[in-house]
Amino acid sequence: CRICAASCGIAVTVDGDRVLRVRGDAEHPVSRGYTCSKGRGLAEWHHDPDRLDRPRVRGRDVSWGDALDDLAAVLRDTIEGSGPDAVALYLATGMAYDSAGQIATGTFLGALGSSSFYTAVTVDNAPVLVAADLVAGNPMLSPVWDAHAAGLLLLVGTNPVVSHGYGTTLP
Repeated sequence: CRICAASCGIAVTVDGDRVLRVRGDAEHPVSRGYTCSKGRGLAEWHHDPDRLDRPRVRGRDVSWGDALDDLAAVLRDTIEGSGPDAVALYLATGMAYDSAGQIATGTFLGALGSSSFYTAVTVDNAPVLVAADLVAGNPMLSPVWDAHAAGLLLLVGTNPVVSHGYGTTLP
């Protein structure tokens, strides 16, 4: 995305509306050329003939109206069968930076009468606390490690390559 490209130093090579290549900028002071696999794969998946670019319901192409009608029926049946809390909102990653999306989905969830609201704290961060409790007997353990001095570094409940250092004091 443009935000990622500007902040992370990603170069996207295009020819008209066709993405040819995505690469990181080794000179960028933060990313140092790192790109995630999704970003690097943009050229392949964006133009893949099997890419889903139209609404489908149960394996067949449908109009947007039919797709939305089906979604409404599934939501109605879910709420009638299990209550409004059976429909949930997960707020993290891209949505965390989309204020209009947050308002729209929060309003939608409220209109449904659901209080099922999840975030990166409840879904992504909780396993870190559980792992700390299981390993060290204290869920609030937040070790500070020195990657340069470690003879062995065992990471449990985190992946600093994917999370860009989350759970550590290193960038």
